[in-house]
Amino acid sequence: MKKFRVGIDLQSLLPQKTGYGSYVSCLLPELQKYDDIEWKLIRRVHKELSTPQRIFWDQAGLPLRALIDRDRLLFVPAFSCPMLFPRRVVFTLHDIIGKLFSENFSSSAKLYWKHLLPLSARRATHILTISENTKRDIIRELGIPENKITVTYL
Repeated sequence: MKKFRVGIDLQSLLPQKTGYGSYVSCLLPELQKYDDIEWKLIRRVHKELSTPQRIFWDQAGLPLRALIDRDRLLFVPAFSCPMLFPRRVVFTLHDIIGKLFSENFSSSAKLYWKHLLPLSARRATHILTISENTKRDIIRELGIPENKITVTYL
């Protein structure tokens, strides 16, 4: 039987692991327990990315890599959903703190929080989030339907 092929973005593991990286490093071994899924690990960038570089990776490099790899679904465990990827995308939205408190962020980060994040949330096939509170924030602030969001506690 042919396995369902899922690409997973591992950029948050490189090079200095942050909270996103810890999330991915704990989640990955659990995901790989599913025998009916072939996980295609996407690790093309080998350096820490600035916010503009990360946006470029998410919107251009990552979807291109997933298309080349023929992934049927793309899982982005941190940051944003590629807008032009023609297949299904699930992404984890950990919080929307930058949308709620934008005055504490750089200009490029504000651009992400104000414009790209809402578009990403609407584009995603499904959103995972880490708390009921964040789920409520996503529904209220981004207008995402409740049935499109699943809470997966850390």
